[in-house]
Amino acid sequence: MKIKKLFFAILSCLVQFFIYYCLNSAALPLSCSLFTAMALGGGGIIPSTAAFFVSFVRYGTLPMFFNAALTAVITVGLYAVYRKNDKKPGAEMIFFIFLSNAPYLAFHDGKIVDKLVYTAIIVVFYFVCQIAVGAVKYKNFIATAKTYESLAIAVCYAVCSYQTVRCFGFDLFKSISFFIVLFAVSLYKSPTALIVACVSALPPSLAQNNLGYFALYVAAFFAAYLFKNGVSFFPALAVTLVDAAFAYLINFYPVYGYIEGLFALIPCVLFSFIPASVFDKIRNAGFVGRERTAELILTRIKSALSGKLYDLSQAFSEAEGALAALGANGEQTDVAVKKICRIARENACQNCANRDFCSVKDGEDLAKLVRLGLSKGRVTLVDLPKQTLDQCVNPNPLIFEVNRLIDAYSQNIESAKKTEDVKKLLAISFGGIKERLSKLAYEVNLSMPRDQKTESAIYEKLAQSGIRCFGVAVCGDEKKTYQLIVKNNANEKALSSFIEEFSGKRSQIVEKQPLAEGLKYLEISPCPPLQVTFGVSSVKKNGSTYSGDSHSVIMLDENRVLVALSDGMGSGRSAMSTSVASIGAIEGMLKAGLETSVVLPIVNKIISICTEDNFSAMDMGVIDLKNGRCDFVKIGAPYGFILSSEGIRLVEGSSLPIGILSELRPTTAYCGIRGGDMLVMLSDGVTDAFASSSDFIEFLKTAPQKNPQTLADSIIDRALRLCSGVAADDMTALCVRLYEVKAD
Repeated sequence: MKIKKLFFAILSCLVQFFIYYCLNSAALPLSCSLFTAMALGGGGIIPSTAAFFVSFVRYGTLPMFFNAALTAVITVGLYAVYRKNDKKPGAEMIFFIFLSNAPYLAFHDGKIVDKLVYTAIIVVFYFVCQIAVGAVKYKNFIATAKTYESLAIAVCYAVCSYQTVRCFGFDLFKSISFFIVLFAVSLYKSPTALIVACVSALPPSLAQNNLGYFALYVAAFFAAYLFKNGVSFFPALAVTLVDAAFAYLINFYPVYGYIEGLFALIPCVLFSFIPASVFDKIRNAGFVGRERTAELILTRIKSALSGKLYDLSQAFSEAEGALAALGANGEQTDVAVKKICRIARENACQNCANRDFCSVKDGEDLAKLVRLGLSKGRVTLVDLPKQTLDQCVNPNPLIFEVNRLIDAYSQNIESAKKTEDVKKLLAISFGGIKERLSKLAYEVNLSMPRDQKTESAIYEKLAQSGIRCFGVAVCGDEKKTYQLIVKNNANEKALSSFIEEFSGKRSQIVEKQPLAEGLKYLEISPCPPLQVTFGVSSVKKNGSTYSGDSHSVIMLDENRVLVALSDGMGSGRSAMSTSVASIGAIEGMLKAGLETSVVLPIVNKIISICTEDNFSAMDMGVIDLKNGRCDFVKIGAPYGFILSSEGIRLVEGSSLPIGILSELRPTTAYCGIRGGDMLVMLSDGVTDAFASSSDFIEFLKTAPQKNPQTLADSIIDRALRLCSGVAADDMTALCVRLYEVKAD
């Protein structure tokens, strides 16, 4: 690996030396422009500097070597300063380029006016090279270059080519340019490569005042393009034949022999050894046309993913239907009575000598006895019919067997009830998951309008800021989301700040995903107009180690906040476990996107199945920060309050707590909210301390209402003083304040 890196470093140095050497014409050291742009653009400071300095051997004078040395020193110094301060060169480079070329202006042959003009040309060419180097480096050919970037690249290529023709003649340039045209055709496989051919024709046309070179290169392009889908040998052979045809059929070249033919043959032969997999690898890595194909690929991926989500939704729908079809499968009472009678006779009466003469054999009296036992739970001798007692010589085995079978049947019934509860729980869960998957499938397949004008502006601004970006999508109408593909090590905070500055709105990263090839996906959206801050204060029941109260304030997504207070029955470890389990299950399922109408019955079933004597009161609200609305759900919870500039609003509920009944009927309500409002949620330990809701409202009128933590502490302090400092139950106060988010 080290040998490979060394080889490419030497090759890079030689190529740069060749280009710099060609750019150093007798009167104009244009290499200063390209070298400065390459070095400051991150093209490798050491190889560039070495190649640049050695290239001035063409002049062979000490003043020009001094000019090269001064340019290198100033450029390296600027490179260190810009890199340390994480900045990019700007208009100040005009001054530094004139300064670095002071020896050229002072000592090189020629009139000072001409040299000033030439130095101005060096400055202009530097800015052209800066754009070209930036487009190649930061876009890395992944994103399509803008028009001015493509023009800058073409100008750089044309200038270097023109200088090569003037320095070494057309034959060497023909070798290089034929190889470039062949490479472009095989890489792009589109008429785009014709632009490369035309730009290649421009330098020899200008140098030799012959527009026929355009015909040569256009013909070479079409010859290669005809075989673009074949192996490399055929386009290479086609270009060689085109060159020979121009030489021998139309006598295009003044002189054409074996040497001139080799200059066309050698690059074509070298190109023919390049396997097609190399071009496929470059294309797959995204260096060509990624931006053109990204939208199509994403559309196909979205369509496929949407279909899979719908299929998965259908699978849960089928499972829900199957559970409903199964229904309760416990035995019917008549069937159970017959089974118990049969087994009891077989086990208790089979060895009795009088079995053929008693009424038990008919099953009528025994069936009455079993029905009585099922209603009472068990039977005794006094429950036997008189006729059976008169005829049965040994009734005890029969009584024992009937009671044993009734106990077994009762256990089966209890197990069946629990199984039925589990089935209902699964059916509710499957239904909720089905609905969520259906919505996800719709959302994934939904086409969002794109703002391509804004996308182009972001590309340009990011490139100017030196931020490498490999894809931009701006979606939405009123609320725009900015989706970026950047390097893994990209500064997320800087990108978020950039979008804030660009859009004029406070923004946040709402999603990020790792991608292949060291890239990651970021989605940046404007912050909602409201945000929350909260305070909580609590005390345990006097003498209790654990509190049965638990709370939650979490972001469900970028626009919704869950605020919840759970009060487990009583106090201690058991109450705490029930409370924490309830609120944890609700958090997870709501964050996954399930609806409240699905989540609460699931949690209720879980609590009722898993606990026999525990339940949990639940007070929760889902705050929509974007639309200024709060949806309240109260399950066995005491009253809550909304404090605003317009007064105090009461939020009440009357349903039973979670886990008491198998069917849940929560109390729901919603109201509008805005910045400055305060939500107050209380456990029953606090509300029981106050005589009534009116007393609590009177207290709130005098309590501090700006800071949520201060208010929560004040509520608990007041409740304890009302109880003479002894908490008869767990006490918790949760206060949530909303505030407006304003653009910086």
